[in-house]
Amino acid sequence: MFEKCILAFSLAIEAISKNDKNLAKRVLEIEEEINKLERKLQEEHYKRLKEGICKPEAGPLYLEILANLERVGNHSENIASGIIMGI
Repeated sequence: MFEKCILAFSLAIEAISKNDKNLAKRVLEIEEEINKLERKLQEEHYKRLKEGICKPEAGPLYLEILANLERVGNHSENIASGIIMGI
């Protein structure tokens, strides 16, 4: 997920510097992947918590990390959407 966020942000910056709508569209695709990964990783984490594999204290921290990474994806998506719409 981290690597996809880095890629999305890098492509968003490149897309804005080149005003490249194709790159911007790729960012939107990657952001969808990031959203799916966040949901999958959350579900896996809840499962680990229920099974006692993970300490309850780690729960909020892990979920906060996932939320922040997803937020990077959202910001990249906002940049890409602006390029596509010509803003």
